[in-house]
Amino acid sequence: MSKIKNITGLRDDLLEVYSKARTGKIDYKELNAVVNTAGKIINSARVQIKYQSHRNANKEIKFLED
Repeated sequence: MSKIKNITGLRDDLLEVYSKARTGKIDYKELNAVVNTAGKIINSARVQIKYQSHRNANKEIKFLED
C-alpha cells in the first residue's frame, strides 16, 4: 500500500485490500481497521462537501480531485 493522495488512490488501495481479503492474505483485524479508517476519511470529505454547500462555496477539495 502506498501513500494515498486522493479519492482515486483510496479506491485503488481499498480494491487491493479487498483482493487480499478474498485470497486470505490479510487477517480480519487488519481488514477491519483499513475499512474503518477509509470510512472515516470518506465521511470527513462528505462533511466538507456539506459545509461548502451550506455556505454556497465552490472551493476545490483537493482530496476529491484526480
